[in-house]
This record gives sequence, structure tokens and C-alpha cells, in this order.
Amino acid sequence: MPQCIIDLRSNVLDNNILIEIYHNKECIDSYNLTGSLKTTVFTINDEVSQSNIIEITMSGKNSSHTIVDDGGNIVSDVYVELEKILINDINICSLVCDGQLCYYHNSNGYSKWKNDNFYGFIGHNGTITVKYSTPLYKWFIGVVNNE
Repeated sequence: MPQCIIDLRSNVLDNNILIEIYHNKECIDSYNLTGSLKTTVFTINDEVSQSNIIEITMSGKNSSHTIVDDGGNIVSDVYVELEKILINDINICSLVCDGQLCYYHNSNGYSKWKNDNFYGFIGHNGTITVKYSTPLYKWFIGVVNNE
């Protein structure tokens, strides 16, 4: 069976910020920010024809995690970078995440909950949702052909 490998890199160690990774609503990994690269690996059942969802959620970030100067510019911030999502050894980040409307957040309480474009950085409490289907070869063909 194919594997999914998700690499997330956080810029700081923080025990108050939680990352949770779900596959089809089942939590497969949960950890606090490590200040380094964290890899999550799970198996995909490619023999069943179905829609699937990967969700990456960050929670626990508050205003103390973002430092702003007198001009309103962010001087330092806590974030997580999605480095890759490999499915069957293919990095699907550029296929499903780069600029896609898949980031649900509320700017850590400064806006209403909204779906936003995602460009690889998780900087707000919220969820990145990646949808794919199995069998994988049919999904890959559909994505490449913009179907």
C-alpha cells in the first residue's frame, strides 16, 4: 500500500502550540511545535475507490507569539511551514496547496472564520485541507489534466 509522508517545519519550540494531522477524520499525529522538522507517515488504502481528506490543524497560537513594531510591521512570528506531502513518492504540495483556497482560519481571532489561499505557511490557528481520491493513479491523471 502507498504511503503518505508529511513534513512540517516549525521555526520555534513552543509547548503551547499544537499541531494535529487527520486522515479521513482520524487523528494520526499530534504534537507541540518542535522548533525543527517533524515527519508524519501513514498508509493509504489505494484499493478502495473513495474521496479522502488530509487535515493539518494548528491551535494555541495567541497574540504573544507575534511581535509587532511601532509601525505595525511583524518583527517576529511563530509559524509552521508545510515542506512536503508525498503520496506514492510524488510531492503533491504544488498540485493542491500553492495558492489553493484550502486554509480555514480566523487570523487568530482578528477576523471572522474564512477560507483563504494557502502558500505553504501556517501562521494562524486553523486548518489546511487537502482532498484527494483513490485509486491514486486516477486522481493523479485528473489533477494533471485539470479535471
